Amino acid sequence: MRDELVERLDSAERQLRALQSEVAELRRLAVSPEPEAAAPAPTPEALVPPPPTTRWWQDERGRWHERLHWEEQEPEPEPEEAPVAAAAAQPEREPSVWQREIRLDREIQLDDLLGAKGLAWAGGVVTLLGVVFFFVLAVNRGWIGPGMRVGLGAAASFIVFAAGVWVKRRYGALYAAFSAVGAGLAGGYATLLAATALYDFLPEAGALAVAAGIAAVGLALALAWESETLASIGLIGAMFVPATLVLEGGLTTIGTAFAAVVFGAAAAVAIRQDWRGLLAVGVGVSLLQIIGLAAYADSVLSWPVIAVAAALWLLYLGAGVGWQLYRGAAEGLDRIATSLTMLSASLAVLATVRLFEGSWGRFDREGVAMAAIAAVEGAAAAFFRRDGRRDLAALHGGIALAVVAIAAADLLSGANLTYVWAAEAALLGWLSWRARERSFQLASLAYLVLAAAHALMFEARPDRLFEVGEHPARAIPSAVALGIAAFACAWFARRFDEPQEHAGLLGQIVAVLEEGQRELRIATGCAAAMAGIYALSLGILAVVADSVGGDLERRFELGHIGVSAAWGLVGLAAALVALRRRSDTVLVAAAAWFGVALVKVFVFDGAELSDNHRSFSFLAVGACLLLAGYLVQLLDERLVRLNGLVVVAS
Repeated sequence: MRDELVERLDSAERQLRALQSEVAELRRLAVSPEPEAAAPAPTPEALVPPPPTTRWWQDERGRWHERLHWEEQEPEPEPEEAPVAAAAAQPEREPSVWQREIRLDREIQLDDLLGAKGLAWAGGVVTLLGVVFFFVLAVNRGWIGPGMRVGLGAAASFIVFAAGVWVKRRYGALYAAFSAVGAGLAGGYATLLAATALYDFLPEAGALAVAAGIAAVGLALALAWESETLASIGLIGAMFVPATLVLEGGLTTIGTAFAAVVFGAAAAVAIRQDWRGLLAVGVGVSLLQIIGLAAYADSVLSWPVIAVAAALWLLYLGAGVGWQLYRGAAEGLDRIATSLTMLSASLAVLATVRLFEGSWGRFDREGVAMAAIAAVEGAAAAFFRRDGRRDLAALHGGIALAVVAIAAADLLSGANLTYVWAAEAALLGWLSWRARERSFQLASLAYLVLAAAHALMFEARPDRLFEVGEHPARAIPSAVALGIAAFACAWFARRFDEPQEHAGLLGQIVAVLEEGQRELRIATGCAAAMAGIYALSLGILAVVADSVGGDLERRFELGHIGVSAAWGLVGLAAALVALRRRSDTVLVAAAAWFGVALVKVFVFDGAELSDNHRSFSFLAVGACLLLAGYLVQLLDERLVRLNGLVVVAS
């Protein structure tokens, strides 16, 4: 038995030595052929070695053998393709801090919710809820005093915040570090709210100072780590502090002013870092606070509230300009910049209407304030025009013109929605053509419809043309304003050279609007002509009523004779223009207008006017219609002959 065991050990030793010798031989064979198989003149920059000419295979006994595979060799890659293949073969670099955060322009995957990121942020949220529930439970159970509660909440927030900073410095950009710091900042705000709103430990000024400190710390870390999430928690949380103090008696001027200052910082950081979400949320939070403050102001003429509203107006205006200068394209207006600029103007006008009331001597305070707003917008337009930025100059110049129109209406005749909406329609129509943006044209058409509806229902009702007792001159300014706005919309209804790219329902509307510019120009042009004819008719009635003697009924009938004659002359002029420009569209419009004139003569003049006056109306319209028919036939034949002579001569 012993001899058999010794023999087996000797056999195993011999096999082990044989294997060692084979391994040594394989190493020698693997190392020695390499210089001979290498490329004769390899470039030092080659990242991918040439494919080997031999391949090694192992048999069942574990021995390695060399075998040639000339027919299976792949073609050598081109020199310029080698770096690309090598770069593709290299492992991906570690993503940076801001690349690890959830992007808003992609769908959230399951890994984002169940992976390290989701677990880390879930832990931060649970930690914050623990701080909040601690306050609630401590208040309900009466375990500890208010001072101890605030102290423990502040300590817990600081510990979580410090732990996040330590994890970031020790282990790098981990999700747990960001979630811990975010939970610490949010917990600090929750502790501040409890100390101020629940226990009255801090006055309003002290609470705002502490909130500013928390926001400064959060902003510093956000800039250092380049994290939009931390910046949003720090700055937006500070802006929410004045809103949470509403439990103590409502929004205050100093709190809204603090929110305005924090918004200025948030806007500067958002423009610098291209953080659109931070800018959008900051605008929303600050706008809600100034609306609430202005709506519930104690007195109408409250100068502190006016100062805060003016500051936010200038901040929105500056944010729009800054975004266009630093983030917008070299040509064309950026949508974010345009939206902020329009929002600033709307806030200024609405705040002026709300906060100013009464009059100073002969002038209305609202009109004077709007004139100041228009002066600022006009100065911005002049500056950007000199600087060579025509798009910004056009935007601010258009806003200045609209505010001037509103101020003029407020100073001269009080608030008149027809003037305001007509001015907005004309402005947006021009801005659509200048900025090459169809969305402005949609808004222009909406304002035009509003102006027309308001004028036809209240100020320039069509029945005023056929009523004896109403003075017709009062409706002329509204009709003129409506006609000018419709003419502006028709003049600027042109197709753009570059295509308009919009998504969704807006894209479909823009596509239909782009294709229907000719039809839109005809429709708005006809509307402008109708408003002009209506104003002309009212003017004729007003002039006859003031210059002709006799009773009111006689002056009214004489005025309608002039109106019928004017309508016939308008149809005749339209027919001449159609013949001159060889336009079938204008000729059809002239024929349609003659039909309207005949309807008026037969329906109204024939029934309401006396026999003598009725005959004059029929004669006036009939003469214009006969003359138009004669000219159409005569001039059309001459034009045909002239065209024939030109063809023969050519």
